[in-house]
Amino acid sequence: MTTIRKTAFGADPLQAIGAWMVACYVAGVAVSLEFGLYQGIVVENAVAAGLSAILIAPFLGFLVGLVVAFFTAIPALILTGVIRAIRWPRPFADMIGGGGLGAALIVGISGMALARDGSWSGWLTVAGFALSGAISGWVYWQIAGRPRPHNPLPQKIVQDHVFD
Repeated sequence: MTTIRKTAFGADPLQAIGAWMVACYVAGVAVSLEFGLYQGIVVENAVAAGLSAILIAPFLGFLVGLVVAFFTAIPALILTGVIRAIRWPRPFADMIGGGGLGAALIVGISGMALARDGSWSGWLTVAGFALSGAISGWVYWQIAGRPRPHNPLPQKIVQDHVFD
């Protein structure tokens, strides 16, 4: 069981779960901004719509992030295990996985881009969700911190000042 847990979560499960939760929030904010941008393009008063989208994105992002967390909990766990098992290079694997989850989420929930009578709006929505997922995958990698390249500079600074 320990091997399965380490394959899915890494060395620190709480850090991985916390990073995933923050990544879900970031995906929610990005999706909120995407729809605000789309509304700013469509409506007459684009500046007011854009400003309102920017102001409401942190709050609406929390609610959208909860939806993202609900629908991606098990798929993200499986995908993380697969990425770790086949040793894809990171952070690109996290970004590709997040983008795939974002696109799959919107297609699975609403059937976007499957039948839109030749309209590009469905594909643009899927691309926007994929971009939000890729951004959140990068955020996950930054917070989870695995793997980090070894930087000897902080250790050298401490050794120089402490062990004089």
